[in-house]
Amino acid sequence: MGGLPQEFVLKCNHGSGGNIICHDKDSLVIEDAEKKLKKWMEDDFGLERVEFSYEGIERKIICEKFINTEDGKPPKDYKIFCSYGEPKLLFVASDRYEGKTKFDYFTPDWEWIPVKNGHPNAGAVLPKPERLNDMLEYARKLSADFPLVRVDLYCEFNQIIFGELTFLHFGGVTPFDPPEYDRKFGDMFPIETKRKG
Repeated sequence: MGGLPQEFVLKCNHGSGGNIICHDKDSLVIEDAEKKLKKWMEDDFGLERVEFSYEGIERKIICEKFINTEDGKPPKDYKIFCSYGEPKLLFVASDRYEGKTKFDYFTPDWEWIPVKNGHPNAGAVLPKPERLNDMLEYARKLSADFPLVRVDLYCEFNQIIFGELTFLHFGGVTPFDPPEYDRKFGDMFPIETKRKG
C-alpha cells in the first residue's frame, strides 16, 4: 500500500462494474478489498455474461488514478459509439457510483435523443462539453480499426482522460426505450460496412 496514492480506484481487467473507489488509503479496510478482488479474479465474467471478448484475457488487477472533478461529483463518462473511425452517437453517464446513474443520449452534434437505456435520463439537458470536438477526434482515431466500438472518455479541468474501449455495450442485451431505437441505432452500424481505405 505504501506505493499507492492517497486516492485511487482498483478494478479487474476482465469484467465490468466491479470497482473499489478509495478516497483515503489510510481508511481502506484492506481485508475487505482483498476479499472483493479475490472473488472478482475468480469470476468468469465472459462466460457468465456470454461476452466472449473477455475470454483468454490474462487476468490482472488494475490501479487507476482517481479522477477529481470540478463539481465534486463522480466524473461524467462520455461514451462515443463509432464505426471505423466515424462517431455515430454518444451518451453521457452521470451521477455514477451513487446508485443514481443517469444516461443521456446525443448525436455527435449534441442534439439530445429522447431515449432511455438501462437508466433514467438526467431530467435536464446536460451542457455541451467545451472539448467535445476534441473527444470526437480522439474517438475517430481510437476506433479506426473496428466496425463497432464504444470509446469511453472523461473530461475534467479541460483535460481529456481515456477510460476504455467497449465492444459490447451492456452485453448487447439491454433494450432501448422506446424500443424502435434498437432498430434506429442498429441501422447506424450495417453489417456490410467495411473499413474505409
